[in-house]
Amino acid sequence: ADDDSGKEWDNDPTEDANVSQAVLFSSHSVQRAFFAPAGPEPRSFREALKRDDADKWTDAALEELLAHHRNGTWSIVDLPPGVTPIGSRWVFKIKRNADGSIERYKGRLVAKGYSQRSGIDYFETFAPTAKIQSIRTVLALAAVLDVKLRSVDISNAFLNGDIDADVYMTQPEGFELGGSNRVCKLAKALYGLKQGAHAWKKKLQAVLVDDMKFACIYSDASIYVYRRDNDYVILPVFVDDGTFASSNTRVTDDLIARLSTHFKLRDLGETS
Repeated sequence: ADDDSGKEWDNDPTEDANVSQAVLFSSHSVQRAFFAPAGPEPRSFREALKRDDADKWTDAALEELLAHHRNGTWSIVDLPPGVTPIGSRWVFKIKRNADGSIERYKGRLVAKGYSQRSGIDYFETFAPTAKIQSIRTVLALAAVLDVKLRSVDISNAFLNGDIDADVYMTQPEGFELGGSNRVCKLAKALYGLKQGAHAWKKKLQAVLVDDMKFACIYSDASIYVYRRDNDYVILPVFVDDGTFASSNTRVTDDLIARLSTHFKLRDLGETS
C-alpha cells in the first residue's frame, strides 16, 4: 500500500510507459530530456541488489527502516512458543513527476496481513475514506468561492496508529538480526496489517478533531471543516493525502504547521 489502505502498490508494467527519452516543446526551443526506463520494479530486496540501481533501492530500504526505528514500530524479541509470525515483504516503487522524470525511489515494508486471525491478531478493520463525490464537491466549491487549494502528504501514515493485539512478524529481508527465532513484535501499525487502516484513522481523527478543533461532517467521515472567526477551511482526506480548501492562506499555514508537529508530512504547495 502506498501510505494508505485504499491505494495498492501494483508492479504493473503497463502503469508506467517504457520511455527512454521525451521531447519537450517550449515557445522558444525544443529540448530533449532523457528519462530512466520505467521497467518493472524489483519484487524483493534480493532482486533489487542485482539491479544496476541497487544503491538507490538500498537507500530507499534504509530510509524506510530508519522511519520505523524512529517511530518505535517494533522490537526484536524471541518468538514465543506456539506462535507463528506473519510474514513481511518489501514493495519497491519508482515515484515519478507529472512529466515522467524520476522524483524518488521508494521502499515500503509491508506485513503479510492475510495470515492474521480475526479476534486474535486483529479486531476492527474498517476505515472510511473520502468519497469521490465529496472531493468533487469540495473542488467545485473552491472554484465558485475562489478559495485557495493546498495539498499535503503525510509520510509513513500507518506507522502512527497503535495496534490492539500482540502481533509478531518476520524480520525485513536483507536486514535480519540474530537467529531464525528472532522476530519483530509490533507496537505500531504497519502497511498490510488488517487493522492498519483503522488504527491510522483513529489517530488522525483524534489529532484533527480533539487537538486542532476541526469538525467532521455527518455525511462523509473523511471531510473535516475548520472555522476561525470569518475564515474557514474544508479538508478532504484520502487515507494520507489531504487538500486544504481555505479562505485564508495564513490560516492554512498555521494549520499545516500544527499538523506537522504530530506527523511527518510533505507540503506539496498549491494543488495542481
